[in-house]
Amino acid sequence: MTPTWVPVAGGLLAASAEGSGDPVLVVQTALSVDELVPFMRQDLLRNRYRVITFDRRGYGASTAVGGAASIDTDMRDCLAVLDALDAAPANVIGVSYSAAVALELAGRAPAAVRSLTIVEPPPRHVPAGPEFLAANHHLLDLYQREGVAVALEAFMTMLVGSDWRPRQEGLLPGSVARIERDADAFFSRDIPALV
Repeated sequence: MTPTWVPVAGGLLAASAEGSGDPVLVVQTALSVDELVPFMRQDLLRNRYRVITFDRRGYGASTAVGGAASIDTDMRDCLAVLDALDAAPANVIGVSYSAAVALELAGRAPAAVRSLTIVEPPPRHVPAGPEFLAANHHLLDLYQREGVAVALEAFMTMLVGSDWRPRQEGLLPGSVARIERDADAFFSRDIPALV
């Protein structure tokens, strides 16, 4: 599919839309950007909705890397995509990191959001918040001291297990290479935005 290039400060975002009907913006999650692809490919969804997504800054085909790493920047990028594709108000879906972005979008630009579905938002403001923040600070420290490959291995092993590569490939072939390609954006942009 040929992307729609959306200009933002610092470059271009690669956006795509598939299907027809009311717009559904699926905000790309962090690191494993392919995580929601099987969901977005469901005929039930594509046959009833216009499914929109985009490569966030530092990920995939997007050239945009400028701007402060923040949930606010990602939220503003969502607005730019919705505007460029004439898709507001949209049903918005966010998972993990992108749930925080979706919540920010709904809170700051409610006219752009028809409905909101969030799954597993970052647990910053709950009793487990300090543990979550400490784990992220540890990953940032590891990234800064030992590099992206070591930090990625530690994160994925903690999250999935030491066999994360074959498990990930079993879910979506080629996804490990994309995770490795995009890991620097995850450690340099997404984690700092959460801490």
